[in-house]
Amino acid sequence: MLLSTAEPERFEISPVLALIFDADQVATVREAIDRLLDEQQEGSR
Repeated sequence: MLLSTAEPERFEISPVLALIFDADQVATVREAIDRLLDEQQEGSR
């Protein structure tokens, strides 16, 4: 589903998933993931 890229810690979404999810949906998921990471980091303090 995720393909490696030349840059460390960066991945490319599978072309099949790119057909299913548009840019707005990807941005929404990314924002949700960022919020979850922020909450997790705050909880570990």
